[in-house]
Amino acid sequence: MKDRILMVFLLFSLSVTFLFPLESSAVANTKDVWLKVESSNNHSLAIRSDGSLWAWGDNTSGQLGDGTKSLKSSPVKIMDNVSSAAAGYNYSFAIKTDGTLWAWGNNSYGQLGDGTTIDKITPSKIMNNVSFISAGYDHSMAIKTDGSLWAWGNNAYGQLGDRSTAYKIEPVWIMDDVSSISAGNSFSLAVKTDGSMWAWGNNEYGQLCDGTITDKKRPVKIMDNVLSVCTGCNHSLFIKTDGSLWACGWNYDGQLGDRTTEDRTTPVKIMDDVRSVAGGFVHSAAIKQDGSLWAWGDNSSGQLGDGTRKNRTRPVKIMDNAYSVTAGYAHSLAVKSDGCLFTWGDNSEAQLGNGTVSCKFTPTKIMDKAYSAAAGSMHSLAIKWDGSLWAWGDNSSKQLGDGSESSQTMPVKVMDDTSFVTAGKNHSLAIKTDGSLWAWGDNNNYQLGDGTLIDKPTPVMIMNNVSSAIAGDSHSLAVKQDGTLWSWGSGSQGKLGNGTMSYEKEPVKIMSHVSSAAAGYIHSLAVREDGSLWAWGDNSSGQLGDGSSIDKAMPVRIMDDVTSVSAGYDHTLAIKSDGSLWAWGDNSSGQLCDGTTIQKLTPSKVMDNVSSAFAGYGYSLFIKTDRSLWACGCNLDGQIGDGTKKDKTIPVKIMDNVSSVVANRSHSIAIKTDGSLWTWGSNTEGQLGDGTAWKETPSSINFEATYSHIATPYKEAPTTYSITGFISPEFNIFHNGSPSKENFTVEIPGTNLSAVTSLDGYFKISNVPANPNGYKIRISRPGFLCRDIKNVKVENSDVNISSVNSPVILWGGDVNGDNSINMADIVNIVKEFNTTLTSTIFKHDYDFNKDNTINTYDVVIMARHFNQTTEDY
Repeated sequence: MKDRILMVFLLFSLSVTFLFPLESSAVANTKDVWLKVESSNNHSLAIRSDGSLWAWGDNTSGQLGDGTKSLKSSPVKIMDNVSSAAAGYNYSFAIKTDGTLWAWGNNSYGQLGDGTTIDKITPSKIMNNVSFISAGYDHSMAIKTDGSLWAWGNNAYGQLGDRSTAYKIEPVWIMDDVSSISAGNSFSLAVKTDGSMWAWGNNEYGQLCDGTITDKKRPVKIMDNVLSVCTGCNHSLFIKTDGSLWACGWNYDGQLGDRTTEDRTTPVKIMDDVRSVAGGFVHSAAIKQDGSLWAWGDNSSGQLGDGTRKNRTRPVKIMDNAYSVTAGYAHSLAVKSDGCLFTWGDNSEAQLGNGTVSCKFTPTKIMDKAYSAAAGSMHSLAIKWDGSLWAWGDNSSKQLGDGSESSQTMPVKVMDDTSFVTAGKNHSLAIKTDGSLWAWGDNNNYQLGDGTLIDKPTPVMIMNNVSSAIAGDSHSLAVKQDGTLWSWGSGSQGKLGNGTMSYEKEPVKIMSHVSSAAAGYIHSLAVREDGSLWAWGDNSSGQLGDGSSIDKAMPVRIMDDVTSVSAGYDHTLAIKSDGSLWAWGDNSSGQLCDGTTIQKLTPSKVMDNVSSAFAGYGYSLFIKTDRSLWACGCNLDGQIGDGTKKDKTIPVKIMDNVSSVVANRSHSIAIKTDGSLWTWGSNTEGQLGDGTAWKETPSSINFEATYSHIATPYKEAPTTYSITGFISPEFNIFHNGSPSKENFTVEIPGTNLSAVTSLDGYFKISNVPANPNGYKIRISRPGFLCRDIKNVKVENSDVNISSVNSPVILWGGDVNGDNSINMADIVNIVKEFNTTLTSTIFKHDYDFNKDNTINTYDVVIMARHFNQTTEDY
């Protein structure tokens, strides 16, 4: 039986996606929104608010119902006046508003119920007065409006419940008073109107929940007080009348959600307050009463939607405001309360409906005249010959730097005068031609280095005199022109190298005499000027190469004569001065290229004549001295680029004439010697940049650059510069509120040069003439003491005041504006004591901690700086 299950790769559309329909007012009041979704192994169905049924994905058996057997990568309309639908393994059902049941697709066991075993490529009417339908692997069940249950199709394990094992090509009556049903792989579940749950059919994994593994040819009672049921391939899920979710059956990938991988023959409780549940092949999803969506089980194709491919044995939260959810073989769909449809997971048969099959298994040309590129988790960046920086792909964390949160399937311009770029999981770093380092994107671990936890949609300057930078998963490294190495962000497992595991909000110095560095998921490496290689951070897979699996919070010396290094998720590559390539760490996908899948705790030689290498997430890319590109390791999304999805444990040749290559989670980018840029691998967020993630047909991209040679862009020295920095009002000492940092005036007195701080407290005064004698910068806002910063010298580069004053601190309390916090301010604030705010400006200036009341907190804040004056700065 297990062999049969693995070979057919079945999936079962969950039958009970909409167990607790929200009131119509809970869905956005729009004419044309998605209301319900259904999915099977490789095709999907959805109903819109106007009653139209749409389908997309695999169509080899005509399961889409559009009259063809052609795959559809985006939704096509099938029929109107539909109230519900169900997707089985390569076949489909729909119930129209008049109660008629229609079926189409594969019919090899009579699962369509039309009295034949002939496939149908368009909907065929089956029966009348139907209120609910469920489609299994190759058997079907329906509840009629009188509560009677009917079944048909394959019956090899007694899954029809008619006490036989003969398949039926037309509906046969099973039982009465049924309110809920679900058809699994070769078993069935039903709930009667009295709340009793019944099960029958195959029971190899205990999926009937009766404490045995014995098949049942007729319904047997399991328990009471059940509201609804749902089946996966060989596991069962059901919600009781108290809202608790229970599960039993197959649990190999944690699909039961009980924090184990042990099969269960009796029900185990999973969670409370559940509104609806969905069962995929070996993953599950549930919506709680608060609208939050949770998922667990197999995640090898990202079908859980948590941004990883790690299996989960307990529920993890995916999103809020979910209205309905369905789980396919290895993909999932959800409709949010605003009517928006979301899809994620495997897209090999276009089942996500986003206009593409996503992955590219061979390199695709994207642009010309590129000389440097970087690959994030699901976003990409490239620098063209003219120094312009371009970005595309996922932008959910603002990592593209274009000022929006919209993902881009084609390159968009970010900035000019760029000489270097690097990408972390969801953040980006770039060095401009003047040596300044800029950062943007996700900042929830301080990985941008600007001292805040606020994501940045556009580049912000971090530091000057930088020669190279490396963005890790949640930390960053930079090598300055003086050879010092700096790090910041998350310090988990000691990956910052400063001897601790704490966060660093801004760059901290780690070591000197460094020529280059590398940042992996949770480990870091540096090559010093003498050729010695040093490593620190996570070492659970031996990725540090020191012969142990013990984490290191400080750099340890690994080997000598190294010229370059690259860090993957948990493996490392290094090239020695003789051109030999060495690898160590995790090797579960063959990413060490040594013909095995055995982990290495110390460097192991791979091959000779290598000029550069790049370590991705479980795979490796490297360029030989003859400019040929080679790859090995994980190839699930075609990221190797050899035209297959099969992992490689020994290097395979990909293409010739390559000058540079980069990789990250599951996509790769290469630049050839003619400046053309090529991409391949996963394209779920448009990270390949070929315009296909949300388009039906690919679009080639060719940008014209202003330079005709490959060189670091050169720009003539400007005659004016900019002064930048950020301020921090010093009154956020209480928990009640967060102070405002915007609308502070920053000016050069006696000139018309000024700026106003942004929401985050940042400012930039542009077009400042060079002045080696120094400017006085004044920062002010009503209610605060002025701050004068003297002798700000502007000579041959832009100036960042915060690099010296980190940041500029201003004190609140000078409400009467006499440049002193004195008794007059105390008297004025006392007059407004216990007053709730109105639109009066003075009252707002007194509310230092922003709790909308002038109270003791505000008096204390003012008193902390009593008798301070502007001159005290």
